[in-house]
Amino acid sequence: MRRTSIRVAALAAGLCLTVPLVASAATVTVVNNDGAGEGFNDTTSVAPVGGNTGTTRGAQRLMAFQFAANLWGAAISSAVEIRVGATFDPLFCDSSSATLGQAGPHTFFRDFAGAPLASTWYPVALANALAGVDLDPTFDDIDAQFNSVYGAGCAFAGSFYYGLDANPPGGATDFVAVILHELNHGLGFGTIVDLTTGAKALGFDDVFMLNLEDHSTGKTWDIMTNTERLTSSTDHGDLHWVGANVVANSGFLTAGRHTSGHVQMYAPTSLNASSVSHFDTALTPNEIMEPFYTGPHDPSLGFYVLADIGWTVGTPPTITSYNHPSTAKAFSISFVKAFNQCTAGTFTHTAPITGSACTPTAPAAAGNFGAKGSGKASGALKVNSLKQATDVILKTSFGDVRTAANALYNGNLLVSGTIRITDDDCVGTPNGGCTVAEYPFPIIVPCGTVASPPLAA
Repeated sequence: MRRTSIRVAALAAGLCLTVPLVASAATVTVVNNDGAGEGFNDTTSVAPVGGNTGTTRGAQRLMAFQFAANLWGAAISSAVEIRVGATFDPLFCDSSSATLGQAGPHTFFRDFAGAPLASTWYPVALANALAGVDLDPTFDDIDAQFNSVYGAGCAFAGSFYYGLDANPPGGATDFVAVILHELNHGLGFGTIVDLTTGAKALGFDDVFMLNLEDHSTGKTWDIMTNTERLTSSTDHGDLHWVGANVVANSGFLTAGRHTSGHVQMYAPTSLNASSVSHFDTALTPNEIMEPFYTGPHDPSLGFYVLADIGWTVGTPPTITSYNHPSTAKAFSISFVKAFNQCTAGTFTHTAPITGSACTPTAPAAAGNFGAKGSGKASGALKVNSLKQATDVILKTSFGDVRTAANALYNGNLLVSGTIRITDDDCVGTPNGGCTVAEYPFPIIVPCGTVASPPLAA
């Protein structure tokens, strides 16, 4: 099959102040396109904050960006590296509002080998994942910009918080949350319909618009006329997302959700740059993919939108954290995953666990890594109760495995490695099993904080 591409400007998707869970992984690489001394290369000295150990403003920005990129990378599946070209540049700002960032796919492809639907535009990162090859290796897959004057001369009060603990102080904007929002756009949360005319891009559907429905007419955007799409884009309260995965997971909403499970999209009566390609501000609780920043949130429904447009997904990324008043706290880290193909498994770390600016207290040592009370050698956790289609908590603790003591820490601990889960019941070598899930991380645990998801005592 032939392939066709269309290049579009980065989506002006800036913030103004029943999917199966499968083994997923993608490498999301941040490409620093800033010049010397600016943006991600800003050499201004800063103190480490919220688990971010960078000592310059630029280093903290890069660390926060890669942290958010890794969260998305662990949640979606692609054999092709996803490259995000990123810069800090002056964006809109006045005394009443400021654009925090904007991002979108660098290009779109249709009719490539592996495309699920013919004559339909796919954002390049998704097209690459479906094709299994890089369809556009010369360019980055996502273009992202962030406001260099926000907190640095901008008339609007506020500044970015570069901590990794989802705990910005009052008046600060969580940079990780902003990045998660913008990367969601870059991975495909947005349409390329011309909202000034209602016309499809070069006359073809895009995969996002297929799940947009106007409740007042019952029509989805792919079967509307240009005029109908234009009218629908400002049909406040009636523009809905109808994708099956979002509908199946929208039950927690107390507002902004139709009784059918359809979720309202942002369609104010006056068209603006954020129209259509965001969830509506009516959603309660707030969602990260609303057009206005409302604090740190997990991607939640934005993740399920990606599943609806064709991404193979695992578990939604989370930045939620829980803070404790103590500066030295016993802790463990838990990972919740769902499985549908095994009844028992083994947890094994396949990369070193390292401590960064961390001073654990006895009896723990930075190199110890094992399961609390498991009695197994350092680095292994036996999971005895993996049940079909249920959530399983995999708990690791940093402490002396022989005494099952948790580590007390009074510094920032950087945990890096890979979570690999194998099925002991697979046909093969005893206790070797078959790998059924693998999750790369790091996770950074700030002082006095227990990491999530979720907490385990």
